[in-house]
Amino acid sequence: MKTRFRFATFVFTLLMLGFFSVVPWIGLVEMGMKRQGHQSSVTIGLSVVFLVILVAALVAIVWLTLRITIDPDRKTITFIYPFRHQSFTYDFNELIGFRYKYLNGKVNYKSLKFRTRSDLRTFSVSDFETVNLRALETFALQHFELRGGKEFRQLTAQEKKDQLRESQYFDQEQAKEIRFYLIVYLVLLALILVEVIRKLLVAEGTKVYVLCLSGFVIIITAYLTANRLAKLRKVIQSNKKENNTR
Repeated sequence: MKTRFRFATFVFTLLMLGFFSVVPWIGLVEMGMKRQGHQSSVTIGLSVVFLVILVAALVAIVWLTLRITIDPDRKTITFIYPFRHQSFTYDFNELIGFRYKYLNGKVNYKSLKFRTRSDLRTFSVSDFETVNLRALETFALQHFELRGGKEFRQLTAQEKKDQLRESQYFDQEQAKEIRFYLIVYLVLLALILVEVIRKLLVAEGTKVYVLCLSGFVIIITAYLTANRLAKLRKVIQSNKKENNTR
């Protein structure tokens, strides 16, 4: 199996950071032309801050982006840093195990950390950038030992049950969070579509084609969002059934 990137997440993140970096620079140029001292200083500060954030994000993507390839037949696992052109391959028995880590943000994310025996390297991958992290998690639970803490200590049977229960609870709560934001997004798309239709009724010439294209893009986006919502609904219901059977 192979982990897959969330390219849309990378692109969206960079576009948003790029936007907030460029706007202050535009303001800086305008202020520089007008030679307004105090306002220009504030703009310089904003520009530097957002530029640093953008550069830090790019460095993080290049340095931390990880892809994992697993060969069950040969019992090997390969950790690949594609942007660094580095890869590390280990036999299954060369891994101490893996542990969970949860990352806080606008939406919380789950991370899996793997530790090796020989060189004590730690490899981390999360569902922020990885589409099929749950499939990797299932495979890891079947073939590697679940550990705990930064030192990857051995867990008792009860501690493992608690870790798994926490992971399942996290999955359900994360799905609810994402569902909420997607519903808000759908409402915004609906409002924008209403406005596009309203303008379309009085538009003339080339504006008609532009508005039609905009409406089409909004409808496709809304369809994909609704499809994602339907999948999340199934995940939430599935998790509820699993919790009820315990």
